[in-house]
Amino acid sequence: MVKLNPYLKFNGNADAASLFYKSVFLGQFAELRCFADAMSPHDFASLSDADKSKIMHSSLPIGRNNVVMGNDILGFSGWLIIKRQQSKGVRL
Repeated sequence: MVKLNPYLKFNGNADAASLFYKSVFLGQFAELRCFADAMSPHDFASLSDADKSKIMHSSLPIGRNNVVMGNDILGFSGWLIIKRQQSKGVRL
């Protein structure tokens, strides 16, 4: 049996997308956690108010062997990657 476990990235709408997939596949979440629930108080303080309620991880089993997973990409994620590349001398 082939397993299919896609991990989907969303730009701030992972909560709506996760609920949509739940309605399509008629399943129950194995996990649905926002960033504020999963981070230490120190890390939590660095999040913007908009990012605190975004989805850090959702996991929705479909059938016996498959799981649809996803999360939101935080606003600072792209900036952090660019800064790391620039610090290594990579021109973007």
